[in-house]
Amino acid sequence: MTLIRRGWFHDQIRQFLTVATKDAATLVCDTEVAREVAPQLVGVLQVWPSVVSEDQVLVSGAILVEIDSPWSLIPSVTPAAHDARLMIGKRGEAYSFQYLRHNTSRPEDVLWVAADDETLGHDIEDRSSGQLERVEVKASSGKPVRFHLSRNEYRHAQEHGSEYTVHFWGGINLHLDPAKEFKQLRDGGYPRMFPDLAGHLGDGRLVGEPYDWLVTEPIGHS
Repeated sequence: MTLIRRGWFHDQIRQFLTVATKDAATLVCDTEVAREVAPQLVGVLQVWPSVVSEDQVLVSGAILVEIDSPWSLIPSVTPAAHDARLMIGKRGEAYSFQYLRHNTSRPEDVLWVAADDETLGHDIEDRSSGQLERVEVKASSGKPVRFHLSRNEYRHAQEHGSEYTVHFWGGINLHLDPAKEFKQLRDGGYPRMFPDLAGHLGDGRLVGEPYDWLVTEPIGHS
C-alpha cells in the first residue's frame, strides 16, 4: 500500500485507470489487459486475496481509495532531485485528472494524454460528455492566476475555442502530503477553470501579453 501511495507505480496506475471501468465502488479490468499495461502493479495487487483472478482484476475498498486518487499518480521523487516547477506541474495534472474522473459517470473516458505525448497542446482529454474537451493544466506555488502559454498551446486554444479549457491550481506546496493538499485546494475553490480560453483572452476576462522573443542571425549573414 505504501508503494502505491508514494507513486512508485504512478504511470502503470494511470494506464490501468484508462483501461478499467468503474462498476459502483469497484474498478474492473480484464486480467490480461491489466497485465499488459501494468504488470508490476498487478503483481503487487496479488498480495490481497480475491483482487486478481484468472479473468478479472477487481479493485475495491481501501485499495480503490489509494489507486483512484491523485497522490498515487505523482512520481515518488523529491523537489531537490528534480526541477520544482516540473513537479508542481505534475501535481496539477494529477489533481485535474482525478477531479475530472470523480465528476463523471464515465471516468474511463478521461485520458491523461500529455503523459504519453507532450506536443498535443493540452494535457487531458475528457470525452465523458460525448464531446471532446481539451484541458490544459497550469499550476503554481502562488495563488494569483498567472501562467505561461506556449506558442503551441495558444494556437490550439484559438483553434478549438469552447473545447479548450484551462485548469489553474494555485498555492501548491511540494512539502505537503498530496492527499491533504488535494482536499485543501478543492476546499479553496480549485481548480479555477477557464473554458474557451481564447474567449477569455479576447474579451478581457484574462489578459495575455508577449513573454519572450526568439532572436536568430539571418541566414547568409556574415
